Amino acid sequence: MHSRAQLGHGSSSLRDAGAGTGEGVPRESPGVPGAPRAGTSAAASADGAQAVGGANEAQRGRRADSGEPAVGAHAVDSGVSASSGGPISDRQVVMTSGPAHGRDAVDSGEWTLSVWRFRLLRAMADVVAERGLRKASVAEVTRRASVSHHVFLDLFGGFDGCMQALLDWTLERVSGLIWEAARRESCWQDGVLAGIETALVFLESEPALARACLLEVVASSAEERARRTKLFNDLAALIDTARAHLSLERQPPDLTAEAALMSVLGILRRRLLDGEVPPFVALLGQLTEAIVLPYFGPTAASRAARRGDERATMLLRLHSADASHPPIPAMLRHASAHRLRACLIYLAEHPGASNKAVASAIGISHLGQASTLLARLYDAKLLVKRPGGAGRPNSWSLSSYGVEVSRALMA
Repeated sequence: MHSRAQLGHGSSSLRDAGAGTGEGVPRESPGVPGAPRAGTSAAASADGAQAVGGANEAQRGRRADSGEPAVGAHAVDSGVSASSGGPISDRQVVMTSGPAHGRDAVDSGEWTLSVWRFRLLRAMADVVAERGLRKASVAEVTRRASVSHHVFLDLFGGFDGCMQALLDWTLERVSGLIWEAARRESCWQDGVLAGIETALVFLESEPALARACLLEVVASSAEERARRTKLFNDLAALIDTARAHLSLERQPPDLTAEAALMSVLGILRRRLLDGEVPPFVALLGQLTEAIVLPYFGPTAASRAARRGDERATMLLRLHSADASHPPIPAMLRHASAHRLRACLIYLAEHPGASNKAVASAIGISHLGQASTLLARLYDAKLLVKRPGGAGRPNSWSLSSYGVEVSRALMA
């Protein structure tokens, strides 16, 4: 088990796991928690609908190619992407409701309330994580947020309302991250691995949110319970899509997906209570195994566990190498950058490989996807391309910089 110190701090910690850009996925920017949002879906549906709380806004708020804020978004140093699982700040994109015409269309009062709301939610997470629910107070939350008691009451109605808003936002964000990560993968097992990985990286990057939401229990209204049940059921339905790959006689019990989800939450809660986490990502292999096992049996589950352990080891290594020279680029630190890393490591061992060879080695079925990965590594000056000429494939090798980075990855 790695200690927290081994993960490093500052720019090298797992809080940066979301930095950089995903593999072929446009960068997204989440809205401030609770800010008015246009066209946000309440939850994702089991057939691959939009992820909760982030995907729709991101697509409207950024130009697909340039990454610049689009008309109708108020961009203020948007920071980390919504699909990354990384930390957020109060200087991010806020979408406005109704028609908008650039930055001037954002109502200043609405923007101010959104920032106050964010600060109060952040302060609530910190106070509850440090003191526990019983010892937390509105006075301490407003003091840390530098927001008046009157504004707190206007926004949330009281302490319980603020805690409910914090729980709702956290659950929606984690649910959305899982859906986004899972639907980028071509097979069910890869989707499970990617979904758990991005959720664990998020918990790692937000330790106060993790403690506040996993350890504390607060009374909820029927409406709030129904909303959270919907999110939970959607994730269970996502897991249960594995049934489509099984014959009738191999179908597991009806409650399998629900039991798997509850076991994951129970394990995270117990480990947090026992002080065994963070790092959360160290559990990646075991949690993936727990979900795969009832559907595909012990052999497939063991294979998934090994892959999860390898991915976890890589993430822990990436973020403990504070003094690595040269520093590992942000694009390779991303939680979903496993194929970029695999591509670089493969070329370190097989210089001169073609696009087809790389695709086959790292498990990509479409040559276009492999070409995109290679182009990104080439643009980052990590690769050297040797054109094959008419009718012959290109060959790829590591640049001197790429060699140094690959050594840091495999150290």
